[in-house]
Amino acid sequence: MENSGLPTRRSFLQTSTLAAAGSLVGYHLLGESEVAAKKLRVGIVGGGFGVNFQFHEHPDCIVEAVSDLRPGTPGKN
Repeated sequence: MENSGLPTRRSFLQTSTLAAAGSLVGYHLLGESEVAAKKLRVGIVGGGFGVNFQFHEHPDCIVEAVSDLRPGTPGKN
């Protein structure tokens, strides 16, 4: 049977296991990232679509502005 350059199951499992283990070890060595010194200020455009994201609930995020492209959107006064 010819080997057409494709890895065997055994070599694939060895390589993928080593890659997974390496990524986990790297994650634990780095630890948790430091907290940002500044808060992120965002502006949301699109009252219908933009409000689906919960930016205002993130502790390091401040919603500075909200806008809609179409005046008279339902729910706006």
